[in-house]
Amino acid sequence: MQPALPERLRVALDLACEIARKSDCTHRHGAVLFLGKRIFSSGKNISTVSKNWADRIAGCPLRSLHAEVACLHGVSASAIQGKDLLVVRV
Repeated sequence: MQPALPERLRVALDLACEIARKSDCTHRHGAVLFLGKRIFSSGKNISTVSKNWADRIAGCPLRSLHAEVACLHGVSASAIQGKDLLVVRV
């Protein structure tokens, strides 16, 4: 029997899975930036076909935007420092 996850990880894992289920991609991913039980940002992978804004983020044409990139987009480096990033595939 595996030990139970700490509550802080369970909260982040549950939210990342919930977000991943909303992805429109075949392989659905969700990401959560967190510290303790507090969630700072979240994101899911998305198909970027015909989405010019995603191409501008990457600087080149993309087929999809990764969940971790979507999660961290717009978050300052100082806000990311010291936090945990959890990425899941459902």
